[in-house]
Amino acid sequence: MSDTRATLTDWLNRAEINGQALQRRCFVASSSANRAAVQAAVEHLIADGWFVYDFTQNDVLMTLYQAGVRTFAEARTLPAFQATAESDLFMLNSLGAADVLLLILPAGLSAGWETGFAYSRGAQIVVSAEGTDITDVPLYHAHHIFPTLREALDHLSG
Repeated sequence: MSDTRATLTDWLNRAEINGQALQRRCFVASSSANRAAVQAAVEHLIADGWFVYDFTQNDVLMTLYQAGVRTFAEARTLPAFQATAESDLFMLNSLGAADVLLLILPAGLSAGWETGFAYSRGAQIVVSAEGTDITDVPLYHAHHIFPTLREALDHLSG
């Protein structure tokens, strides 16, 4: 890692500004199939004082899909499409500001680029690989890989 990158990473990972503690920020990435695990992780992290982005609360695209919308042209005709755009902007802002990306496997289709983007922004990548093959993500980006979600959350609480 270059000195400039190390200095930037140190600055991004600082714990306070002018003596005021910063709230830790976590982006949880996974799959809609892991909704219960994602919500459990989000609740744990919030109770531990983290700001957490929870994609399961902003999953408008899944709602559109479940309603039978299959094309971009169809989606553009629906009022929910604007909510999707707003949700996506909130997601990108949350991901860009995250100190940590917690990836709960098995991952969804967007988790690969979310992981790479968070890594490029200096976030720590923590992976929970409970009950899954860990070869389905770009593990090059992972700083820590844990066999269970509990261990990953304990690491973040530590």
